[in-house]
Amino acid sequence: MEGGSSAEQAAVRFYGQKQDTIFSWDAATAKYTRSINGQNTYTADGTAISADNVIVMFAPHKRYFSNEAQEWVVSAELIGTGTALFYRDGKVWEGLWQKASAGSPVTFTVNNDPMQFKSGHTWIMADEGLSINSIEPAGGQNNVSMQSSIIIDFTSPIVPGANYDNITLTDDRSNVVEINKSIEGKRLTIDPVADLAVKTTYKISIPSGALALKDDDHGFGMAQGFVSSFTTRGEYDY
Repeated sequence: MEGGSSAEQAAVRFYGQKQDTIFSWDAATAKYTRSINGQNTYTADGTAISADNVIVMFAPHKRYFSNEAQEWVVSAELIGTGTALFYRDGKVWEGLWQKASAGSPVTFTVNNDPMQFKSGHTWIMADEGLSINSIEPAGGQNNVSMQSSIIIDFTSPIVPGANYDNITLTDDRSNVVEINKSIEGKRLTIDPVADLAVKTTYKISIPSGALALKDDDHGFGMAQGFVSSFTTRGEYDY
């Protein structure tokens, strides 16, 4: 298949199980070998578990207490559509997954064309990734103070990612606003250098890869971009 970018590993962190699952590309066997928390995994007969294709589907996760199991359960919500990463032949493609209903099949596309998977075994993982708990000002909020900072709390402690410098704040005329950014624990704070203009809509854009999980060596982080907007108060809106 044409395109794709070089990728030696496909990795997912399962937080509820405190488990890092990594599929590492092995050029000698032309397969991805599976490991959990740094240890290779094997079938009952001692064969190393491997795959020809690896799919990582990014989807919301729901947490609830199961009376039947008498424990907390994490369940991926896989009805709808979302972004995905497709691994084969030591390369990765970015695309989409889509599932219209519980009884319908899942489709995988790259640039609106079906993803071409290699013949053989395919391993699919659902990843919540790094997600946002809250943002202030809230999305769509009006009458925001011109002296406001943007405060975003994430699900886990964060550090700057490869696209950290591409986080932007723009006004409704697409002018880029000068900002300072800081991270403390799970919180990203964005401070406009000057006061915001009155009665103006601002958009905060955080691209995929702008933030990563702290103390992580495998690229776990913010897989999907995030956009939110708010509007400052008018001159007499007090």
